[in-house]
Amino acid sequence: MTVIFLYHMSARCKLGLVTTFASGYLDDLTELIFEDPETIYEDDVFIGFDFGANTTTIEAYDDVCNMLGGRTLSISIEYSDECDISMVRGFPQCVPRAPVCNEADVSSLGKALAEGFEGGCTYTAFEIDSGDDDGQGGDDLGPNVSDTCFEDMFKILLVNNIYDIGERDYIGWIVDETTGDFTGNNTALEEFTHYCESADGRIVEISSDNHSDECEDQPYMSSAPGCVSSSCDDGEAELVMNYFLPRYVHVNNAACAGETVSIDDSGSSTTKSSKAPKKSTKGNKGGKASKAHKGSKGGKSSNLRK
Repeated sequence: MTVIFLYHMSARCKLGLVTTFASGYLDDLTELIFEDPETIYEDDVFIGFDFGANTTTIEAYDDVCNMLGGRTLSISIEYSDECDISMVRGFPQCVPRAPVCNEADVSSLGKALAEGFEGGCTYTAFEIDSGDDDGQGGDDLGPNVSDTCFEDMFKILLVNNIYDIGERDYIGWIVDETTGDFTGNNTALEEFTHYCESADGRIVEISSDNHSDECEDQPYMSSAPGCVSSSCDDGEAELVMNYFLPRYVHVNNAACAGETVSIDDSGSSTTKSSKAPKKSTKGNKGGKASKAHKGSKGGKSSNLRK
């Protein structure tokens, strides 16, 4: 659901949305909501869907969303005459509470969903009931790095998928899954470098700290080539990667709770963080992280049909 990357939402809100859905807690309820929406007719002609009519499922979705620290938006959209449907009512969307996602973020998501729901159709109006936001989304606004660094690292890790290009797996292609070292495949490294630099990144050497063989989501790495944003120094890039790992790669995996990585000094660090001693044990190949879902909210329009 890459639509969230196309709008001017903060990287912290985007990551909050990604981790909210990566937890998997909303998957079954979202499937139920899509399975059987109430149909809307006007003069015996089908014109759209009312997702909010299934109050039992919506209430269950809202309960889980609240448990995850979010609030449920109710989104209604009207489309132009050339579209297959004329309207969507009461579509639920869970978003993190403020300050993780603010009203500007929510407004951007509303526009994204209005434009993306009917696959290219032109919307004529959309309305968002944002529910109650008590601002208790927590004070976790991410690592203490510049917004530019955080946004650019988010793009490298999630939007451009530099570590997962096409059918190639970073582990095996760039990093030997047994030793954790660079595979020695210079052709692969040249291609990886090209992708990295095309995303305004730079190549660094990454090593594992606090590695446990029980953590299968993340392999052991020893001075392996990695890609970080050129807008971050080494210390900032470390902070973002180690913030990202437990919230996206290691979601619901207690065996990986202590996994961190460090960047071997490239000479670009002004805020280098202290490193834990590396273990000499080698790890196993990690699984791929779940893909991102869309999310965010939109502005309000007053001319929707009720």
